[in-house]
Amino acid sequence: MGHRVAQRLGFFVLLIAGLGLVGCTTLNTAPTASFTCSSTSGPAPLVVTFDATGSSDVDGSIVSYSWAFGDGGTGSGVSASHTYTASGHYSAQLTVRDDGGATDSASRSITVTAAPAVVFRVTVDQILAEFEANEVAAQMKYEGKLTAVSGYIRDFGTYVNDEPIVLLNSNPGGSVFDDEVLCYFPVSASASVAQLSKGDYVTVVGKYWMYGLGNVYIRYCYLE
Repeated sequence: MGHRVAQRLGFFVLLIAGLGLVGCTTLNTAPTASFTCSSTSGPAPLVVTFDATGSSDVDGSIVSYSWAFGDGGTGSGVSASHTYTASGHYSAQLTVRDDGGATDSASRSITVTAAPAVVFRVTVDQILAEFEANEVAAQMKYEGKLTAVSGYIRDFGTYVNDEPIVLLNSNPGGSVFDDEVLCYFPVSASASVAQLSKGDYVTVVGKYWMYGLGNVYIRYCYLE
């Protein structure tokens, strides 16, 4: 009798312990991936900014955001910027992971059309001379037109939003006091700009932005 009672007590102890373990186990709900695009179509080079602040996790927090832009490029972070340099149809995908290890993905289609033709090809000297001779006429000529400017890299810089800047001079031994063409690249082009060196002779394609203090400023640039 005593042995049977001991067996029953052991069974109830195991049952209670098992119930306790079940009660402590919680299921992790997967996060929800969601993002917006600044643009889903346009001519190359198309700069697209992605924003995943709409992603959520009901029972925890998102610990990572991984981007695959569809053309081989990747990124991370709640927001990202990417430049599509070739025409085509791309599927940009976001994958989020929560603190419990669960993941979710979302995708958007990006259509890039052929790049517009370069309208003007000039050297640093040529475009600076046009603006110095008649700023109004030069601005009317270059406004909204894709322009290729060739010159020597004197220096590099960054804009307030981390856009890389390439300062083009008319000669390799240029001075900070010279009039120059300042070329503003998208953040996604930082890796390409990082491979350049001072003194390199390059051709930068971009759109006229403004003229001031003797300098010409162009934006949305890429290397030809």
